[in-house]
Parts: sequence; C-alpha cells; structure tokens
Amino acid sequence: MTSQYHSAVNHATKILKHFSEVGVLKYDKQLAISASLRIHDTSYDWKHDFENSDKDHDSFQRLKRYCAWLSRKEDPIPFELKSWIADYLEEVFVPPKRPKGAPRTGSGVSMFLGQLVNSVAQGFGLTPTRNDETSEKLSACDAVADAIKIFNNKQESKNRISSGSYSSLKKKYIGFLK
Repeated sequence: MTSQYHSAVNHATKILKHFSEVGVLKYDKQLAISASLRIHDTSYDWKHDFENSDKDHDSFQRLKRYCAWLSRKEDPIPFELKSWIADYLEEVFVPPKRPKGAPRTGSGVSMFLGQLVNSVAQGFGLTPTRNDETSEKLSACDAVADAIKIFNNKQESKNRISSGSYSSLKKKYIGFLK
C-alpha cells in the first residue's frame, strides 16, 4: 500500500466521520430516491404532480419529496403546496397505493459516497475505479471501501454504512457522474 493511498484512506475515514457527526449519512438513501425521481431537475413541474398526486403514486412521491427539499433549502413553498402538506399531515386524503413491483430505491445513486470517491480520486491522484480483475487494488473506490471498513468498525450497527464494497462504490460513483 502506497503512502498516497494510505493518506487517501485516512482522509476518507475522516470525511465519513464528519458526515456521521453532522447527520448527513441518514439522508443519503432519501436523497438517492429523490434523485431517481428527478425532483431536482430544473424541468421538474410540481404543478403537474400536484394535479395527479391523488391518483398517481409517483406523482405523490415526487411532490412529497419536492416539498421536503424546499423546506430543507428554506425556499418559499407555494400556498397550494403548503395546503397540500397540511392536508396530508392531517390525513385529509389517503395517498395513492404503490403499484406492484419493486419500489424505487435509487440504490445506484449516492450523493455523498459518489462525491467522496470523486474527491479522493482528484485529491490523491488515484484513478476513480479500476479493472475488476486487477490484483493491485489502489483506486479511489478501494480507498473509500477501506475507509468504510474502518468507519464501520467504530460504529454501532444502526450507524454503519451498508454499501461499502468496491463494486457497490463503483456503481455509486458512476451514478454520481450521471
């Protein structure tokens, strides 16, 4: 293991610890789902989803997550959405049922882990990924995977990061690039 790679692992471990301390890791899955629903795209039309949220599950999910995103950003929330949120919280309406099939998970996307792989690659001169068959495992995905192992060893089971393998990080990095 080169000293540069070792430094990259130490850096990634510190970043993961910081992410955990400020609480952003708990939002990674939710942000991935929101990203897969494309609510952050500039072309997102909340009014269309507002009109369809009572009968279309995806419209309901997009609108709900869009409202949460506006709230966290502290952006103004249009009156129609404020009223819709209040109605939802007071159970004035029942959300539409999710259609059969697997739920949308956004598992190919990770705002934090994909960015971490990218920053480790750039900051330490590592390739982001490697040939899966290579014996020298010194890519940024490998460094972050090693950092996750170190991080997880110091965490309670509920605070551990579950997607810490090279292959899952490679997928998250590629999803981050899209």
